[in-house]
Amino acid sequence: MTQEEIGHIRDLRLKIVRVLREVDEVLKDNEDGNRPPSIAAIKQAVSTYYNVSINDLNSARRARSLVFVRHMAMYLAKNLTPHSYPVIGRSFGHRDHATAMHAVKRIEGLMSGDNDVAQDVAALMLAFVKVGA
Repeated sequence: MTQEEIGHIRDLRLKIVRVLREVDEVLKDNEDGNRPPSIAAIKQAVSTYYNVSINDLNSARRARSLVFVRHMAMYLAKNLTPHSYPVIGRSFGHRDHATAMHAVKRIEGLMSGDNDVAQDVAALMLAFVKVGA
């Protein structure tokens, strides 16, 4: 294993720890550990993980890096909550349900072809599973 790979693993571990702390703070008032996370909690965790603001997630900006982060949050919202696509779309700056559907399909496609995306999804989902358990 090269020094660069070791550094990448350390960075990933630090991000996971940061997200776990953030998710724990957001959900600590949750007495029922089986309740799914809120979309707000997911936004907070994703914004912390990728170091973007929640306002950016809700904004109309279409910068490629920001769109990816927004799509990631929508993907997690669909997979971790019982909310419908219209509710998820409205939660992200009054977007249409088709935008949320596209986001989920996009992340699923990226996960199959990009190991980094799959690791990010796993790390973020693990954060919610550990806190909710």
